Amino acid sequence: CLPLLSGFPTAPLAARIAPSNSLGVCSSRAKPVRCRPSAAGARHGLFSAAASIAELPLATLQGGETIPIPPAEQMVSPGAQPRTRTLYPAPILDLARVEAWMGERGLRETHARTLYRGLFGKFSQGIPNEEWTEATLPAELPQRIKTDLVRDFTMSSSRVVEQVASEGGFKLVVELQDKQRVETVVIRHHHESAQKTRYTVCVSSQVGCAKQCNFCATGTMGLRADLSAGEIAEQVWHASEALRQSGGGRVRNVVYMGMGEPLANYREVMLSLRTLTHRSLFAIADRHVTVSTVGDAPTQIRRLADHAPRVRLAVSLHSANQATRHSIMPATVREDASLLELAAAMDYHTSRTGLVPMIEYLQIKGVNDTPEEAAALAAFVNARCSSPAPSDAPAAQEGEA
Repeated sequence: CLPLLSGFPTAPLAARIAPSNSLGVCSSRAKPVRCRPSAAGARHGLFSAAASIAELPLATLQGGETIPIPPAEQMVSPGAQPRTRTLYPAPILDLARVEAWMGERGLRETHARTLYRGLFGKFSQGIPNEEWTEATLPAELPQRIKTDLVRDFTMSSSRVVEQVASEGGFKLVVELQDKQRVETVVIRHHHESAQKTRYTVCVSSQVGCAKQCNFCATGTMGLRADLSAGEIAEQVWHASEALRQSGGGRVRNVVYMGMGEPLANYREVMLSLRTLTHRSLFAIADRHVTVSTVGDAPTQIRRLADHAPRVRLAVSLHSANQATRHSIMPATVREDASLLELAAAMDYHTSRTGLVPMIEYLQIKGVNDTPEEAAALAAFVNARCSSPAPSDAPAAQEGEA
């Protein structure tokens, strides 16, 4: 949501927002509460030619806990209208498409592992898109597929056309294959006590947004397109390359808090989670990934808890008063999007995952910054913190905090 990044005002609407800390809600320093966990997890191969891509589990190179990929009928957002975009050549980071492509050619999962190991090894040294040739591919891949692979896929279907620096990081303007543009923000966190600097990438999931929140510049665009899983992952690719060129560190966290509503592009967001957490690719810990939502579809929050129980949730609340929330977030004016339904979905997410959701709250002068609004917010938050601890949450990984 563009105006939330106060270091990068993008519309006059930003002037209505009360002053806030650098980079707004994307720069939360609060450590989420972890509830009582227990053991869970599974091991799977990289891909299976015999299985439907929509039913494939998240693959890990060395095994470990996974994000399951639900059946295709569960991957479509309720009421969503298809917004078809054909990307050709396709992003090599579109893992599901690569899996399907290799499966059609009778290739083994070891070939996919070899491909991504080789590409990410070279990417760490900096490989521009124009060098995507057969020579770029790992020598271990069969020669018979290299020509077709280079023809049908590209190292990156998008490109950075602008980089804007800020005190707390920088913003990338990313141009997609069809010339539409999205924004990606890299946020720098310096921890004085540990003397460490960590980087969070805030990615977009759609071009524009249909939710029309009246404090958000993206909402004035309307919804123009859903991003593919590969295009979402490419934003982290571009951010990583920008950090590498500037001598910065590696990306530690990813937050889906950029342009668009992630849960309205559910399938591609879920598939992008596979790419970002895959040990052969970005290898970002799933507990270091946060999906943010306006909260107008509580059912989607429950599905996220079931399908990705180790990924964190953030809710754009902005008011715990029903009337105020309706006035600034029109998408929530539905019975099934009430605060009561939202609270129940958040509690379900906590009970399923062992993680208390992050609550995002943008103070707007004269709208949601009154003592009454503060009291309502406190009551809403306290009720979530007192939710019962889960009995079947996934186990925490050592050193993940």
